[in-house]
Amino acid sequence: MFNRTHLFAGAAICALMTAGVAAAQEAEDANDETETRDVIVVTGSNIAGASDSGAIAVTILGRDQLDSLGEVSTGDLLANLPQAGTFEINDSSDGPNDARGDVATVNLRGLGTGNTLVLLNGRRITAHGIFQDVGTVPRSITNVNAFPAASIERVEVLRDGASALYGSDATAGVVNTILNADYDQRRITFRRSGIEGTGQREWKLDLAGGFTFNNGATNLLLTASVFDREGLFATELDGQFNTVDKRAFLGDSPYATANTDFRNTSTRSPFGQFRVGELTADGVFSPIDVGSLTASDGDFHVQPCDFSGTRVTLGVIDPRVGCVGLDDGNLNSTLRFDFNGFQPDDSFGNGLTIPLEGRNALGRQFISDAVRYNAYGLIEHDMDNGVEAFAEFLYYQSETESQRAAQPIDDGLAFVIVPAQNYWNPVGPVGSPNRVAGISAPASGLDVLISRWRPVELGPRVFSADSRMYRLLGGFRGGWRDWDWETALGYSHNETVDTSRNRMSKQLLFEQLSLTTPDAINPFGGPFANSQAQLDRIRIQVENVGETSLTTADFRMSNSEFANPSWLAGPVGAAFGLDFRREFYSEDRDPRLDGTIQFTSGTGDVSDVSDVVGVSPTRDSDASRNVFAAYGEVLVPVFASDHPVFINEFNMQFALRGEYFDDIEDGALKPKIAISWFPIEELNFRAAYSQGFRAPNLIQLNRGDISRLNQGDEDFYRAPVTGDPDDTGETFRASVRRSNPNLENEDTETIVIGAQLDLSDRFSNTGFIDQFVVSVDYWQFEQEDLIGTLGPEVQLALDFQARMNGSSNPNVVRGAVTAADQAAFDAYNLANPNDQRTAAGVVLFVNDDYINLD
Repeated sequence: MFNRTHLFAGAAICALMTAGVAAAQEAEDANDETETRDVIVVTGSNIAGASDSGAIAVTILGRDQLDSLGEVSTGDLLANLPQAGTFEINDSSDGPNDARGDVATVNLRGLGTGNTLVLLNGRRITAHGIFQDVGTVPRSITNVNAFPAASIERVEVLRDGASALYGSDATAGVVNTILNADYDQRRITFRRSGIEGTGQREWKLDLAGGFTFNNGATNLLLTASVFDREGLFATELDGQFNTVDKRAFLGDSPYATANTDFRNTSTRSPFGQFRVGELTADGVFSPIDVGSLTASDGDFHVQPCDFSGTRVTLGVIDPRVGCVGLDDGNLNSTLRFDFNGFQPDDSFGNGLTIPLEGRNALGRQFISDAVRYNAYGLIEHDMDNGVEAFAEFLYYQSETESQRAAQPIDDGLAFVIVPAQNYWNPVGPVGSPNRVAGISAPASGLDVLISRWRPVELGPRVFSADSRMYRLLGGFRGGWRDWDWETALGYSHNETVDTSRNRMSKQLLFEQLSLTTPDAINPFGGPFANSQAQLDRIRIQVENVGETSLTTADFRMSNSEFANPSWLAGPVGAAFGLDFRREFYSEDRDPRLDGTIQFTSGTGDVSDVSDVVGVSPTRDSDASRNVFAAYGEVLVPVFASDHPVFINEFNMQFALRGEYFDDIEDGALKPKIAISWFPIEELNFRAAYSQGFRAPNLIQLNRGDISRLNQGDEDFYRAPVTGDPDDTGETFRASVRRSNPNLENEDTETIVIGAQLDLSDRFSNTGFIDQFVVSVDYWQFEQEDLIGTLGPEVQLALDFQARMNGSSNPNVVRGAVTAADQAAFDAYNLANPNDQRTAAGVVLFVNDDYINLD
């Protein structure tokens, strides 16, 4: 299919171009002087008037339609597109590895971020500075909020695959935002709004002005806007939103009490949970039951004194909380943490209230505080020789801030051990002022693993994102004989700084937990057991900086009457062009995340590349590449009758584009064929077949190692042998995602069939309907070689399969076989003569590289 299609398209383009050039050379031009012509080119074709042929599946939203949506940002405008799926990356993202802040992109047909090509005035613009994983794969996105919403003249949406016209990333289609070029306008608009009953408010100011110089030869347009928003917090809304526990809203349903699916509160509570034990030589924390304090697995937790089962009373550590004590086993469900409202009244049952003050009391932030600045300038100058020079400038800046609940600690997010000598340790050495009486711990005391603890007194995690982007573009356009031509050189750059405050350093935390004096961090005292002075010694700020740039150069020519063979219904249109772009990115992670500052406990038995609680490490990286492209396109009016009713018009579009990437072994050559048929003037049937591709982005090819922790990934080979939590998947297992310079393109075949009925002319005479259009589309996308990962669970399954056949999976990295391992395997083999297994060490981590899947 591929060879036949692209050979046919290529032959048609070459033949028609050759015929047209010969015809142009034979024809005499009545006026040899070069002249500039007004050209209307719509996304989906580089030929003026191609959209009238009906072969282009393009939707155009004009200024009036955009105004009717009442949105203040371009992202919100484009979210209303009926062809758009859910925005996978938007300003609600708040994870530590998300592209946070004033961010929005487009996801046509729901094919996923990165499958839609976003253009500004028909040309590419640099990607957002921060990448975000969708699933396990990092995506490069264009932030459409960088486009000034009030300056948009129209939005054009090409609804079928367009790699044959625009290259990589146009798998699902193209969204082209056209900014205003009205030099006669003067405009000042102001808008203010808010959500009733809350402190959420926002306002926007837009300015625009056009100016003419040099007796009309020079035109200048300037637009600017400022947007300011005060955010929305969970506790400003009613109970349905200010708590994650929804059971109270289920009425008489049995789910209101019996089902925990609607509870949603977190076990990572300010009332901590802990495990007593010791760290073994192979890095496993082995639990120890000390009798009166702990359960058989060494577990205990903090709770209010009047809660049932309290075994040890610690007293009133903070008057806002009251008396707290210790109990064995699991945390009472009423002590779970509500991370929307943080600590609403009576959240802990029994009338217990934990009042928070200031910003802490506002809860989770649903809408961020934001300030956005947009500016756009366009200048055009008619030169004496008929050539028009043009230049445009775009500037964008945004500053956002939002907050989440205080950072929790658990043995997966941060494997932090409270040393035996900690001043507050209830199983510390004999003589320690806080050692619990009557326990069976040795005289030297025991260590305590923090299973789950959220120090709410640290305050919420506050994150901000500051982003700055600009584009400079200049070029010339004109006419040569019957050809319109245009060339331009552009450069765009983005820098985004993501800052998180009120984070915790693992190293600093361990050092403060190791103190033998009362100023040691106390995780055992419940909420507010630690002063701000104590917390300041572990509090850190984390800053990640992402930078991208894009340099573009292009030359394009088009002719709507390229050739006029007598055997066709009219003149053939043609276009061709050359494109060049240089892409660059740099990812500069905080020193506590890129391996510069690592967590290492005093004994060296526990370490981690990341020194930030709750954030996995990512290495710094940067890369660039050059992309060269050439394309051609023809529009062929095959047949048209002159019948007054049955027009019976039939048109065809052929396109072919080749792209070469200097960092990928194979380039891409992709064709497109589209047809349209008008049985009558108001009715159009169309169909298109195209091949597309998405090249692996720079970060997939070059990014530094990313370590992530996953729970539930069983080591199928060792689990039946040892039964250890590390092998059964009960603990968190590290996986390392690595870039892959050998990735290939994701290839796509697209079929789009549609029809459009336009009765606007007939209804316009009625006086109450200006436009009546019904459009129906069927589309089919088939993708192969999708870039993804197998996942740790599959890698472990492959390792099991290989080891049962005498081999192993090199992506599963194991430690050396210990004496305990060998003894466990010997016992297992003795008990299972039909399932003999060679001893294998514990899994240290799993390499899970980006690969091309099916």
